[in-house]
Amino acid sequence: MLKIIKSLIVLLIIIIVLFLVIGIFLPKEYTVSRSVVIDANPQQIHPYLNDLNNWPQWSPWTENDPTMKITLGDITSGVGASQSWVGKDGDGSLLFTQSSIQDGIDYDVEFNQGQFKCKSAFEYLPEGQQTDVIWEMKGKVDTPVLGGYFAAKMDSWVGPEFEKGLQNLKKVVESN
Repeated sequence: MLKIIKSLIVLLIIIIVLFLVIGIFLPKEYTVSRSVVIDANPQQIHPYLNDLNNWPQWSPWTENDPTMKITLGDITSGVGASQSWVGKDGDGSLLFTQSSIQDGIDYDVEFNQGQFKCKSAFEYLPEGQQTDVIWEMKGKVDTPVLGGYFAAKMDSWVGPEFEKGLQNLKKVVESN
């Protein structure tokens, strides 16, 4: 019996060491990207993404957390537009850093009082009467050991929300 307990302790130590070593060497960077084809041109799509007042019409985040309180900044559209939020899953803020009908929108996002930062974007790829809209987020999770594990899971955590938001955007744009 004592031999079995010692073997189990050794096995547990090996598993913990492996977890730590793998976590140290996993990539900390992540990219989440999703797209949708919308039957509209960028000029018709851009107002829904460029103006934060229009985000509640398509954004998946408030749907997931009805307790979320969003505060818009002094500027709500174009470069410099900003908003912050607080909800059951934490807090965050975003700031538009680039906005044009040709290139789409780039924005910086911070979560948990600036502890986690990432870059996000909407890109428009027009094709005839349709536009492929790509929503992307890139970042790095610097948390020691666990950062690589979090980065590896980011696509499965955020990707479905991007898909939902893009489908909502498609419905809103195409119905107008």
